[in-house]
Amino acid sequence: MTRISSYCHRNGCVAVTAVNTGVWIHPSALPWWRGLHFTDAEYIAFEAGMRAGEFTLAALRADTDGGSDA
Repeated sequence: MTRISSYCHRNGCVAVTAVNTGVWIHPSALPWWRGLHFTDAEYIAFEAGMRAGEFTLAALRADTDGGSDA
């Protein structure tokens, strides 16, 4: 099953598809692209970091020089 956040605006979202070996993540605007694969353990660790606020845009930009995009 593929899920896209209910907070998304049109095609500017991330789609996550669960498979037996983990998850595939890709831009929702490119449904034909399989994207990046992560194991269950990798995704669970990422989820925990998201919930803890480790991957907010503010946190990510605070880690870069001058706050610019990578």
